[in-house]
Amino acid sequence: MNILLQSRIDLFERTGGDTYQILKTKESEPFLQNNHLQGNCRSFLKLGLIHNNQIVSILTIRNSKPQIAEISRFCNKMNTSVVGGFARLLKKAEEILRQSGYKNLITYSDRRYSNGSLYENNGFEFIGKTDIDFFWTKGNKRYARQISWSIPLEESDQTRDELMLDKGYHKIYGAGNLRWEKNL
Repeated sequence: MNILLQSRIDLFERTGGDTYQILKTKESEPFLQNNHLQGNCRSFLKLGLIHNNQIVSILTIRNSKPQIAEISRFCNKMNTSVVGGFARLLKKAEEILRQSGYKNLITYSDRRYSNGSLYENNGFEFIGKTDIDFFWTKGNKRYARQISWSIPLEESDQTRDELMLDKGYHKIYGAGNLRWEKNL
């Protein structure tokens, strides 16, 4: 059964997560690769909820602009619902960010999968919608749109998209995102 459908009808293990800890990249990266639709990404703060000595939920934060941090990833372990997990990780992240001088926290919800209620229910204010987005695929692997930026155009009369297609990549369009912000 599709994991998105599973999460909607709640057919999987439920846990609250016992403790949180600040994770290292070597701990967060495999978890995100296996459990987040977009995989891993750079972040300076990686918080995890631990249950039975296993990571069950992760929230990662990256720099956006001066004094503004961005939630870059949040996910639970596949087939696991972590009750209150986001709220607990967010509360700890906010505490750390305030101590580090951040004033705001932003995040985005992908309009293909979410209406953003998780953020709204946790004190974020809806700011607006982004334009449609895209990513690249090759085989069964997904790549960020930035992968095409490294292709030099001066040596070809083709566009970047045409060059990517010639290299076996396929462009997939999204529906854009909803942007959310919270004062710290």
